[in-house]
Amino acid sequence: MDSIVNTFYYSILVVPTQLIIALILAVIVNDKVKFKDFFRTTYYLPTVTSPVAVSIIFLFLYKTDGLVNQILSHIGITPRNWFNEPSFVMSAIVSVAVWGSVGFYMVTFLSGLSTIPDQLYEAAEVEGAGEFTKLFKITIPLLKPMIFFNTVVSFISTLQMFDLSYIIGGSDGGPMGEAMTMVVMIYRTAFKEFNMGVASAMAFIGFGIIFILTLIQRKFFGEEMSY
Repeated sequence: MDSIVNTFYYSILVVPTQLIIALILAVIVNDKVKFKDFFRTTYYLPTVTSPVAVSIIFLFLYKTDGLVNQILSHIGITPRNWFNEPSFVMSAIVSVAVWGSVGFYMVTFLSGLSTIPDQLYEAAEVEGAGEFTKLFKITIPLLKPMIFFNTVVSFISTLQMFDLSYIIGGSDGGPMGEAMTMVVMIYRTAFKEFNMGVASAMAFIGFGIIFILTLIQRKFFGEEMSY
């Protein structure tokens, strides 16, 4: 049960954070800015980087004497061993996950932004609309199908999270099991405790949750597209 709670807690933290950041980045690099191709590549690069390599890098960054704590110490924040403290391990993993996946959702938002006619923004500017007005009155409403699609895909992806949790927290789920996710628990039950029956039942439950979310995506996203 703890692994299910941890997984949904992880999802609730990751999904809105990475989608909001991805949308902001997409709007920025979609605008007429210098070196926008460079920024697009830079933001997308973590997406094609191996999760194992990313996890190892952040293990060094989040060490007690790592770069993150060195920066925080200069502004008066006490250094912490982020991946070994129960109160902070999941938040640290969330930051790694967001950094590694935000580029993918930025690209999908960019594809949606490319379908919005420039005439709508030009008409809004003639009416005296500012940037925030155009964002909330034009961009976001017209991106609703893409926002919903990304939300469902992101949520399904977080439910399947294994690599970061396993590399950072191990099969025991880190300090006090705070980093234990459903997939890590399935792996541990099957290949550490050799209880294949229970692991199969857990995997079936996880599949059911993901399958239901996929049906929801297909129904509502398909209706939005046809509309």
